[in-house]
Amino acid sequence: KDAVWTARDIFKVGVINDGSRRDGYTQYVCQVLYDEGFKGKKVWVHVVDIVKLTRNGKWVKLGEARCS
Repeated sequence: KDAVWTARDIFKVGVINDGSRRDGYTQYVCQVLYDEGFKGKKVWVHVVDIVKLTRNGKWVKLGEARCS
């Protein structure tokens, strides 16, 4: 649904929570970042619940990966 850099090395991607872990999706996001020139930049990708973020400002993590 949306994505934002919250630090130089942290990229957060908001999704609708369907109850599943999103670690696999974070690997996909890492691949997209690699394709865009971020390979070797050691970026953390966090997938967060976009509904909880927009409703109450809470960053509820659904998955994460360290892209190297």
